[in-house]
Amino acid sequence: MRQEIVRKLLIAFGALPERLKRGRFISGDDPRERRQILSGPFVTTLGKLTGQNFATVLQWQG
Repeated sequence: MRQEIVRKLLIAFGALPERLKRGRFISGDDPRERRQILSGPFVTTLGKLTGQNFATVLQWQG
């Protein structure tokens, strides 16, 4: 069960940059800042589920 949850979280985390590009946000909003804010919960949750601590989706997938 935990493996399936981690797999789905990694898929969602990996899709985050593309989803942010397509989203409609307030003009002047910085996409890098949005990604940094939104990636925090993914990193925290994945860390708790796996006992590992990585910062980027590429590190998690590697």
